[in-house]
Amino acid sequence: MARCKYRLQISLALILTTYLSAGCSTTNAVESNNKKGQIQLFLQDSPPNESELYADWAAYLNDFKSTEGDNLSVTRALHASPALDNINLNGFKEKYSTLFVISDRTCYLYTGPILEPAVYDFIHRVSAQQEIPEFLIQFSPEALKGRLTIDEYSVNCQ
Repeated sequence: MARCKYRLQISLALILTTYLSAGCSTTNAVESNNKKGQIQLFLQDSPPNESELYADWAAYLNDFKSTEGDNLSVTRALHASPALDNINLNGFKEKYSTLFVISDRTCYLYTGPILEPAVYDFIHRVSAQQEIPEFLIQFSPEALKGRLTIDEYSVNCQ
């Protein structure tokens, strides 16, 4: 049992190191990018831990970052609010929640940790303007419409 726990701790440390070194920035460094298909991902700032849930969440996030490469910008959000109170962002307060902004206009909110790679597949297909297969629709994060402010970054979600 001790050997298994030791391996789990090493695995989590490697995942965390990869996650932290993979280009996470603060929102102060985020600049609006109108590039077609560009994905800006805002993470609810949540502490790492040694749980299996965290390991799965971090692994799926790292896989998505590897797939998207330069097309993806990841930011730890400190504060998000609807500029005109027409977007409900209560779900973003939950640990590991994610806001996706695609091409500075299409916005999605996923509440809680993403533990299904199909969520990232859905986002990838939206950003690439590919057809969404019917089975993937169930993995769609909540679409947001209206003005949204995340720290110093502001976007009009359409």
